[in-house]
Amino acid sequence: MSFCERCGNSLRDTHPGFESQPEPTISHPIPEPERKHVTALVTHLSGYMAMTEKLAPDQVTEITEKIFTVVKQVVAKFDGSVEQVMGDGCIAVFGIQRVHEDAPVRAIYAAKEIHDFVNSMS
Repeated sequence: MSFCERCGNSLRDTHPGFESQPEPTISHPIPEPERKHVTALVTHLSGYMAMTEKLAPDQVTEITEKIFTVVKQVVAKFDGSVEQVMGDGCIAVFGIQRVHEDAPVRAIYAAKEIHDFVNSMS
């Protein structure tokens, strides 16, 4: 069924004689939804609660901002993207913006590099 672009009513109801005209064809086909396999990397800073008890809030913020800045850089390096940062963790995904068959391996390399960086801070 076709609808009027101005009023939104059915063209058959509001425009006499329209019922004898053929249904218009869509000139731009609607793309089919695309399915992708993605890999999610969930990070969590172990010892975060202990750190918040020992350090001032501004120190905790400084440390976590430094860590998550590096996390974003490392994830981007392996063609992933950080989707959400929450408190002491984040969620990164691989295979959404750029599809790679080795997305799980990229996530593992990113996780290792992030782990090594955090360990080097202590």
